Amino acid sequence: TLRVDGIVCPFCVATSEKALKEIEGVRDVKSDLKEGTITVCADPEKVVFTDEQLTELFEEKGFSYRSMEMAEQC
Repeated sequence: TLRVDGIVCPFCVATSEKALKEIEGVRDVKSDLKEGTITVCADPEKVVFTDEQLTELFEEKGFSYRSMEMAEQC
């Protein structure tokens, strides 16, 4: 689960979800506009996100990446 500031409209969600879905190994992406979170289900053997990568990805879209919380399963 990624916490991202600036995601305040459906277009923001769509832009962010599209960028994440383009990453090989990402299986599913769901956003919660109210909470400002994006949940990413990815193959852990193919996708390992770093704070630096996520900061860059979201800055390119005009948002601010804040944190990531890992879960055992999607």
